[in-house]
Amino acid sequence: MYSKFFDNMGALPHHMHQMAKDAARVSRTAKPEAYYFPAHLNNHTGEFPYTFFGLRPGTTREEVIACLQNWDQGDNEILNLSVAYKLELGTGWDVPAGVLHAPGSLCTYEPQVASDVFAMFQSLANDAPIGWDLLVKDVPEEHQQDLEYIVDMLDWDANLDPDFHKHHFRQPRPVLPVDEMTSQGYVDMWITYGSPHFSAKETTILPGRRVTLVDQACYGLILLQGHGTL
Repeated sequence: MYSKFFDNMGALPHHMHQMAKDAARVSRTAKPEAYYFPAHLNNHTGEFPYTFFGLRPGTTREEVIACLQNWDQGDNEILNLSVAYKLELGTGWDVPAGVLHAPGSLCTYEPQVASDVFAMFQSLANDAPIGWDLLVKDVPEEHQQDLEYIVDMLDWDANLDPDFHKHHFRQPRPVLPVDEMTSQGYVDMWITYGSPHFSAKETTILPGRRVTLVDQACYGLILLQGHGTL
């Protein structure tokens, strides 16, 4: 597992991270990831606090191929085939490999598998052209002009899921009953869950309290405020 914060002024291009079968063909590792939008790190929402996920139900392979065929014609309009969701502070999303996404402009905590495999599917973002090389950088050389191969890298079932929000939106979940935790001086919330690859919690120690936390597995810790010992 690897995690980072990204804080872009504008939205990122619509892209995907290859699934294991496709990443392995270029000796890479798949990159499922997750997002969480911490309220205390987002005093400004940037220029576009919306994220496009997946493809509209009913979108066809031929429509996506047509967008790729128009790569050198300016905006290939791939976003017209997708769905945008307004980002909510204090919530997050699960983003499996193979799912198209164009992350919005909130400061985002991102746990992920430690990989940088990707394929850009959008030819123009924030008025900046994106080279074909960023679509095919992790595609076998013999398939870098093979549009059928490229669209086959998408997880079509996940991208076309009519219940995408239901399956991938993440509201924080308390680790224990909230009253039980607050009585002990803290609040512990699962913010990333449901992935077989990683998970994440947000822990708040209440003012003036001293707490000892014990977990059942090794973990990394990012301390934003306060002090303590490990």
